Amino acid sequence: LSAWEEDGAAQVRRLSDVWVVNYEVVVPQAQGASVESAALAASTNSTSFEDALAAELVLNGVDSELVSSFLSVESFDAPVLTTVEESALPTTTTVTTFTTTSSTATSTSVTATATTTTITTTTILGELVRRWVYTNVSFDAYNLSVPPDTAVDNFSHWLIYATSSLEEQTTPTILEVVDTSSSISALSFTDLDFDALELGGDISWTQPSNMIHVQEYYVYLASSAAGFGRSQVVQDLPAGAEAAVVPAETGLASFTHLAVYTSSSLAEQTTPVAQALSDVGQIVATLSLEDLDLDEGDLGGQVTWALPSDAGLITRFDVYLAELPNETSCNGSEADDSQPYSTMPCEVLEFGCCWKSWLGSADPNATSFAVPVDTAKSSATHILVYSRSYFVEQSTPATHVIADEIASVSSIVYTDHDLDFAELGGVMSWEAPASDGRVQDYLLYLTDGEVGGNRSHVGDIVAVGTNKVTVPDNTVRGEFSHLAMFTRSSLTEQTTPVSVQISDTVALVAN
Repeated sequence: LSAWEEDGAAQVRRLSDVWVVNYEVVVPQAQGASVESAALAASTNSTSFEDALAAELVLNGVDSELVSSFLSVESFDAPVLTTVEESALPTTTTVTTFTTTSSTATSTSVTATATTTTITTTTILGELVRRWVYTNVSFDAYNLSVPPDTAVDNFSHWLIYATSSLEEQTTPTILEVVDTSSSISALSFTDLDFDALELGGDISWTQPSNMIHVQEYYVYLASSAAGFGRSQVVQDLPAGAEAAVVPAETGLASFTHLAVYTSSSLAEQTTPVAQALSDVGQIVATLSLEDLDLDEGDLGGQVTWALPSDAGLITRFDVYLAELPNETSCNGSEADDSQPYSTMPCEVLEFGCCWKSWLGSADPNATSFAVPVDTAKSSATHILVYSRSYFVEQSTPATHVIADEIASVSSIVYTDHDLDFAELGGVMSWEAPASDGRVQDYLLYLTDGEVGGNRSHVGDIVAVGTNKVTVPDNTVRGEFSHLAMFTRSSLTEQTTPVSVQISDTVALVAN
């Protein structure tokens, strides 16, 4: 669609859906093979040509979404190379381009209107040259502005002629064309944001060797190496800069390249230096926690994981307790502030949670982390492990559902058969925990309270599978009021036992 204004109102006309462009290139014989090779490459694979054409259309004001949706090079015919003697070349070559008139939705009527550009040959200082009339200016002009992206082709000089009402002078003033090339080199970017489909990290490059006209650098994410479908990702940088930062959590979307352009006081360059993007996802695998703290509401044990396939950029792992929402809400209480770890809200990103508490960090080559015994579970539902680079911690971690291991005995029974005052002796029995897979053995103590406190070990250590223990005769009761049974895992003894109050049996003979 082509748009313009008429009487203050926007007008639109529909152009032809398909365009056919014929071209003819005249070059010295030494350049013929390279031009033919380039055209042949475009005929066998027109993708690069289409990308370059698309980029030029966008630079000239065409909406990028329209270009990406509707532009398609259907075919590019193979070139035909013809060699002729220089004397046989016409002194005037007419290059014809075509525009089209409007078409309707049901049929297309195309009328070609020819405009011409004339290339002539002439002799200057005894040498045959080809020239093209670029423009005419008034006699009182002292300069001329050349628009950006004016094609140099194979022209090498500016020829400036004075003309009278009769004719153009024969010998012009000659100025060599100096085509300034100022592109960066050694472009480098490594993605240090370890979340999938997100980018972040440092960019570096080497400045152009010719900096005389460079004023700024522009950094874009683009959908091709030619800069098609681009979006600026770093604010304008001054000449002299050799580094920039892609902010963490920058969306990858459909971008495939990072492109850096130089810019002069006149314009931004058309062809950038680009690097293909490699999105690095570094999330640990097979995350698990074997809870060996046998008390309800307490955790303790090893968090284990498998390293990502390429862990070379990881500087550490951060391990958290967290409550994740139950469907859409947070039902638990706040984390226990008395614990020796910090509590904070989770990020509101692709991954969200109610709260998380930092347990500690692990080295980049580690595959486990020790959760201290008696770590309060509070309302936590998951263990989280984040991979971290020196640049940023990932926002979407690996997660593992917490299974709080509870292994306490029940139905304990003790009858004192030592008939002396303040002395105990007899057998205690109990029922094993419903889940005793992580129980290693049982320990019996005399305690001064229901939940422990001051205590003294009594009897033998009892292995799993045996549900009774003997309290030796003549065991001094002392100040103790309870017998308490503790379960023990390979890591630790539980903190909260099951206990029974002591009933001291006394039988004395009187008279």
